[in-house]
Amino acid sequence: MAEEFKPPPEIASSAAWVRLQDQLTYFDTKAGRYQTLYKRIKLLLIAISAAIPIVAFLPLEGLTRYLVAGAGVAIALLEGLLLLNDYAKLWVKYRATAEGLQRERWLLLSGAGDYRDKPVADALRLLAERTEALLADENRQWVETRLKTVEALADTQAFTKERIAAARQGS
Repeated sequence: MAEEFKPPPEIASSAAWVRLQDQLTYFDTKAGRYQTLYKRIKLLLIAISAAIPIVAFLPLEGLTRYLVAGAGVAIALLEGLLLLNDYAKLWVKYRATAEGLQRERWLLLSGAGDYRDKPVADALRLLAERTEALLADENRQWVETRLKTVEALADTQAFTKERIAAARQGS
């Protein structure tokens, strides 16, 4: 196993470096967590969906319809959970942010790209600016995604209320 590269002390002790490392850890961890959650929920949805036809033909008398109904409820709840939390989108977005932060980290440490031939103080200032630009973009996208989710849920709720009202008027 390769040894962990340690940056020079003047870099490692800077606020820009500490912020970068903290956010890199955060986004890397969250991306992995959201990927795992998304895949587990999807696998569970596939398993429940695939089991419905089998359960429907089991000779369990009246129990079969309750099992099938329960499976339908479980599917609706799991799909709702995926809709509310957007694990797939967050996994991809957080991975992209982590990779962008990682790129800046390695460019700084290698003295490459826009960090080439810069004094340490200037390179750290540039690192801080680039890190914050990536984080600001991520935050903007996160807010947009949350607003779209809330709007979609509000539309669903309004549709449901309209259907309930129509059903009440028809009875």
